[in-house]
Amino acid sequence: MKKQLFLLVILIGTTTHLHAATFTWLGSTSSDFNLASNWSGGGGTIPDSADHILISSSATNNLVLDQNRKISNITLSSKTIDLNGYSLTVYGTATMTSGTVTNGTFYARGTLAAFNGTLMDCPVDADCGYIRFSGSTFNSTVTATDQGVATGTGAGGCTFNDDVTIIHGGNGTYFTLANTTGDVFNADLTVINYSSHEVHLSNTSSTQ
Repeated sequence: MKKQLFLLVILIGTTTHLHAATFTWLGSTSSDFNLASNWSGGGGTIPDSADHILISSSATNNLVLDQNRKISNITLSSKTIDLNGYSLTVYGTATMTSGTVTNGTFYARGTLAAFNGTLMDCPVDADCGYIRFSGSTFNSTVTATDQGVATGTGAGGCTFNDDVTIIHGGNGTYFTLANTTGDVFNADLTVINYSSHEVHLSNTSSTQ
């Protein structure tokens, strides 16, 4: 007599989702990235590499990473992201309008990285279609590779407190660090230009 074995697999409490979603950080339960109740917009899940995360002043607690994390897009307009010794990699658009990123490494590997008033208290490694620096402070090393896909024109007014390397590639357009207000460099600046278009350190104001 033959016996047949039927295996029924039931997925309970899964933390994955099928489509890209926009998550808003609430931090209402704790600071743990890996806790679904700290997020809204994901239907009881946490963000993964396909998703967009929003972090604003309405969050109760700051966000703390539990491991290396990858996401599609990020908008940081307030609060602190504590990388907790890990890395955060953004594969789409990184829009940093305020807030702080600290204690790890921040990687941008997408279309745009825009730093507009953020304190980056960690190493920054950006390799993007275009990059814009405006009114931000960088306390650790910065490596910025601008691929020249679109005009990388920042307003300037940034302070760089560690070594900075600017690499400009592609032949699409020029790259400008400071269009309206000069930047302050308190360590070494290295500029490497592989493009047929110029790298402008400052258009209208002095850079120190």
